[in-house]
Amino acid sequence: MFSAILLVCTMEYDRCLTNANTNLFKTREECIYALGEGYDFYESRGLIVVSYDCYKWNTTEFDQES
Repeated sequence: MFSAILLVCTMEYDRCLTNANTNLFKTREECIYALGEGYDFYESRGLIVVSYDCYKWNTTEFDQES
């Protein structure tokens, strides 16, 4: 399972926050797509996406069940 996480700042870099999509994704590809949507969302509001990642959770026992 993957989580989409973005680090977002104001144009002045005086305020930053992390944002994680509340959904969990089964594949890295689904997560990357969500990152793109988040990137577009924040940039359309005049914010800067400083960094982003798809975090892979250590869930091998759950992955085998699905």
